[in-house]
Amino acid sequence: MTENSGCPEIDIHVDKGDYEKDVLQIIKIIRPEWTTCCITIKPMNQGNINLMLLCHTGTEDETAIVVRMFGVALEDLIHRGNELAMAKCCGEIGLGPKVYCSFNNGFCSAYLPGKTFGWLEHPFKDIENARIVAKTIARYHCRKTMEAARAYNIGNGMDLAEAAEKILIGWPVKFSDPELHELFYKDLPDKEELLEELHFIKYVIDNMGLPRVLNHGDLNPTNFVYNENTGVMTFVDYEMCGFRIQIEDLTKFLLNTSIALTESDIEKHNHSPEFVRAFIRAYLEELRRLDGNEEIVNQEEVEKYRVFAEKFYLIMQFIHMMLLPQFVNTVGSDKISYRSFITCYKIRLKYYYENKNRVLR
Repeated sequence: MTENSGCPEIDIHVDKGDYEKDVLQIIKIIRPEWTTCCITIKPMNQGNINLMLLCHTGTEDETAIVVRMFGVALEDLIHRGNELAMAKCCGEIGLGPKVYCSFNNGFCSAYLPGKTFGWLEHPFKDIENARIVAKTIARYHCRKTMEAARAYNIGNGMDLAEAAEKILIGWPVKFSDPELHELFYKDLPDKEELLEELHFIKYVIDNMGLPRVLNHGDLNPTNFVYNENTGVMTFVDYEMCGFRIQIEDLTKFLLNTSIALTESDIEKHNHSPEFVRAFIRAYLEELRRLDGNEEIVNQEEVEKYRVFAEKFYLIMQFIHMMLLPQFVNTVGSDKISYRSFITCYKIRLKYYYENKNRVLR
């Protein structure tokens, strides 16, 4: 075992299929006062990309421990070094649960009590709840947090367009399931056309001229924990974090809280321009407050960021479709779920082509 910034590095590889013995060894090091026979270990999630275990001695409260095991390797999408560094950083500056130790294939942290949410069952269509998220995003993007992150050597992480291009160059990616393969590629533009479109997208992103900030990278409702007693929102799961374009986190929240499962739903589920403006204003005002900037946010600035968000929102519709084959093949799940995913993402791609001349030109 070695020490690193007060966080021990334990030389244990936790067996995902038979984890109890390994987890108990780790707990013995970081919680020597716990009596082994009184320890409860239970899974918190299904464990596709990561497996999380809740460990306690009778009460699921602040004294409990979360053991997080890294799952499948999505090298083009996930940066495990950034994930651990981000977890340590956020734990130290009060943006996340404290990290107690790392081990060969994961880390242990404090348990974060609070209200959690589902992909489709969440309250974030309400602007007051969305403002809480906007202010939390500002806490990540502010100068103080970014300085702390650089001290932990957090890098840029996954660049969405670069990851999509890397996957596209290897197309067609063969799906392990022939039915899903046929469903995905049916009526898609050919590889050369998609690459040309992606190069245009990269040009649009570069010309936004926005700074790089510390992005969480995966802002969807399942990664939010809300403490109703304190009114504090916390983001968890940092595997896609990094220093990237400022508008990314804001847009991912807007995208991931407006999921359309059918073509007729997409306009109905999109957030209104008024909602987006209110969300962006809350973010900009909180960011200025945190950075000690007393300049008042004006409507022109809000509108400028709304336009950026509209552009990036549309770009995400295209890029997510390009990333899907690697995710399906690497992570795996039931065929019914991925049939729905592919259908949903093809709706998004159609929406991209229908609106790109209006939004991106």
